[in-house]
Amino acid sequence: GIELPPDMQGESFYEILQGGEPGQWRESVYYHYFEYPAVHSVKRHYGVRSNKYKLIHYYYDIDEWEMFDLEEDPYEMNNLAGSPDLSVVLSEMKTELNRLRVHYQDTVPEKYLPPLPDTISHLAKGISYTLEYQPSERYAGNPACLTDGIVYPEGESYSMTYEGWCGFNGDDLILELDLGQVLKVSKISAGFLQNQERWIFLPDSMEFHTSEDGVDYMIIPVAQCGDQTEDHRILKRVATPEYPGISTRYIKIHVMNNVLPAWHRNAGKPAWLFVDEIVVSGK
Repeated sequence: GIELPPDMQGESFYEILQGGEPGQWRESVYYHYFEYPAVHSVKRHYGVRSNKYKLIHYYYDIDEWEMFDLEEDPYEMNNLAGSPDLSVVLSEMKTELNRLRVHYQDTVPEKYLPPLPDTISHLAKGISYTLEYQPSERYAGNPACLTDGIVYPEGESYSMTYEGWCGFNGDDLILELDLGQVLKVSKISAGFLQNQERWIFLPDSMEFHTSEDGVDYMIIPVAQCGDQTEDHRILKRVATPEYPGISTRYIKIHVMNNVLPAWHRNAGKPAWLFVDEIVVSGK
């Protein structure tokens, strides 16, 4: 008896609970799975299911179709999307899929997608580095992902892919790199991810050190990147030391990891620290 919210897309089955039968059964059901990567590691896709068939379209970084006969193949092991004998069925299912996407106003999947990274050039791009603590094998990126020039845009995002990030669970980021020669540096920065629901927190303490000879280092003050205030936004922040410029060859960065704060449902457990690029800009 309550008023139906205007954004509610479902259909009431109250009549069924009362022993009746709806006047018009839906002949198909639409769904959209847009969270990747996640625990199931299923690529982003949307699909439609009828009484007999199911059609799936994988998109974003892949363009693949699957169609299954749910009566003959309930475990969805035999992809029939390329079967010449079912070309008419495939066409009909695609038509129904498009109709439902329009009906549910889900024709712009880009609004759910994470931002794509940019490729930039900087003084440390391609420079090897050493880490005191290795990243988690699950989120290790490529062996040189912290200086590969691949940088995600700063700011808020609906979601964020974890490809290209280095993830540390409980361990600090302690990194050293050698630029190969003394260079005039105008800025050093590091990018960090926040997704508190996934235990990923921005660092609230870090130190940047520079040296010309690898012996005598000076500490550069760092504008704090974040804190442990409850914030359910998914975003990237960049931490940059405040200084007018310096000559350096060696750079050390120490970013302190956190434990999950008291308000978090897993309070006290090690937090995740995600880093995407150490950028060293020249004058």
